[in-house]
Amino acid sequence: MENGREASGELPSLETGPQQQYFKSPRKVTPPERNALPSPPATIEVERIRNPPNLPQRLLDFKRKAETCDVAPLTYIPLSPAEYASACEQIDSAFKRFDYDPKRGLIILRMTSPTHDTFVYSLSRSIDQEIQRVGRDNSQVRGFTSQIEGGGSSRIYLGDKEKQDKIPKCLRRQPDGQFRLEGAEFPGVVIEVSYSQDGKQLSKLAKQYINYSEGNIKVVICVDINYGNTQSTLSLWKSQFNPDPESNDPDDYILDYEQAIEAQPFRTADGKPLNPESTLTLYLHDFAPDQSCQDIPNIPISISFAKICEFLDRAEKGQKDRESEDARGIRSTRKVRKRKVSSSSLEELALDDEERFKKQENAVDTRANHHDDDFKPRLGDVNVTYRDHDLRPRAAKRRA
Repeated sequence: MENGREASGELPSLETGPQQQYFKSPRKVTPPERNALPSPPATIEVERIRNPPNLPQRLLDFKRKAETCDVAPLTYIPLSPAEYASACEQIDSAFKRFDYDPKRGLIILRMTSPTHDTFVYSLSRSIDQEIQRVGRDNSQVRGFTSQIEGGGSSRIYLGDKEKQDKIPKCLRRQPDGQFRLEGAEFPGVVIEVSYSQDGKQLSKLAKQYINYSEGNIKVVICVDINYGNTQSTLSLWKSQFNPDPESNDPDDYILDYEQAIEAQPFRTADGKPLNPESTLTLYLHDFAPDQSCQDIPNIPISISFAKICEFLDRAEKGQKDRESEDARGIRSTRKVRKRKVSSSSLEELALDDEERFKKQENAVDTRANHHDDDFKPRLGDVNVTYRDHDLRPRAAKRRA
């Protein structure tokens, strides 16, 4: 390996003297076959490990951009159903939250802010606390309320779940929040919070949730958070079932929508509370399929607009504490000396493998340079010190 010798430097000749005699073994040993070592992972291989190979190039470009700078809260990227089907596992691995619409051939990537996430958490927690309070105060519904669970932004498949040629036809949504009765296919209540300029999409989202779940999603809470120029508002959409006038079957209904609260403001553009006495009111039956609500009192739970405004104020302050350059939050004053932390990421592992392969190739070069087919130095035997002489890696031969 000429290139290997140039890289590592030519070994000096090892002259033998009286104190250092090398002799041949009388036995003949068939040298082992020289098998080439596998090539170390190149830079492109490291990139492949970091970014799954089947990830479409448009999504790969977005992922690289999102890792280095801020991106829009919602990003729409064209992606055909066939592309999505072939890379759905890689997309799930690469992106935390996204929606997919096969009819429009669009993937919608969600990149949320600390304000958004904290507000959603506070609102969801408050709803859950009210549900549990009702259960504690009323033994008749305690078993029912104990089965209502928050699902966060877990994915929801809407519409026809059948596949044609392994290509999905249903909508995939990841709402900001949701509540589902244990055993139900769909959540009864879904929460969607706008991303500033995308507030106009909320009503469309609400109708899709209700329509494509065939009304099993009964309530969609839509919060439109605005910054600096318009009011922040809350809307409430509910499923509505009307008897089908064209059918004689009393069990046939037409699914419709009802906007129970229509974009009612709860905070001014400059951050002051609005309509503090108004409430977001939900009912226990909203959280579960109809057949699971039999003999369950339909008890209301309410959260005031004043409280919702407080949730948003605290969420915004939290982001300012975390990220503002001139108003950073409290942190420890303890003086510390930091130890170096070794990385265990896939990229670092790949680089470690590259170094290991390089050492292995150098070891093979050493063996070839000395024409010693029987010698296999260990990876650590780079500079070996012997009893009376400081020699480069000739080491001792293994016994035949």
